[in-house]
Amino acid sequence: MGMVNRVAVAWLWLLMATLAGRPASAQISLVGEWSPRYHEDQPDRIPGPELGDYTGLPLTPGARLAADSWDAARLTLREHQCKVHISPYIYHGPLQVRIWEEKDPRTQQVIAIKNYVNTYEQERTIWMDDRPHPPPWAPHTWMGFSTGKWEGDILTVYTTHIKQEWIRRNGVPNSEKSSMIEHFIRHGNMMTHVVQWTDPVYLAEPLIRTEDFVLNDRDG
Repeated sequence: MGMVNRVAVAWLWLLMATLAGRPASAQISLVGEWSPRYHEDQPDRIPGPELGDYTGLPLTPGARLAADSWDAARLTLREHQCKVHISPYIYHGPLQVRIWEEKDPRTQQVIAIKNYVNTYEQERTIWMDDRPHPPPWAPHTWMGFSTGKWEGDILTVYTTHIKQEWIRRNGVPNSEKSSMIEHFIRHGNMMTHVVQWTDPVYLAEPLIRTEDFVLNDRDG
């Protein structure tokens, strides 16, 4: 081996050793208490939409028929008293969100990212350990089954197994075939939550929604 080749090999080994000794770059943290900002879609999110207002929703004919037939009095029935908002909708209304991580005690790898939503006291798990989604016949829940992965500094979440509830509070329904893709994007003390909601029964195309949150950097 010539002198030039030996020098090149030595530099290659030095570079590999240097890279191996560097710690893995950490993902941005979403941990903390987050409060929403309601300037976007405020009439829909706070007082609630008027009956028959389906503006901006890509509804199928079946969804429009179901919404036109809806009666808010059904919410007074006992079986509806504890009905909560499903995960694609719950971030769109009044709420506070707390986010934390659950880690393996030995490896310190993140197993799950947890969300606590104070509306209806919902706790949501976003699995980060590459586990598969359940089969289609598995039970559906209000929050659904969620798995996440980091794409750069963006947390992307895939959710299936969502119960039937509504897309808008004036009776526009969703089906149990709903699925959701989310992006949690942090910019300093602000976080943007982007939702792509797909429902082959009641949506003619995916519905896109966004919400903004601000980090609460002090207690009390």
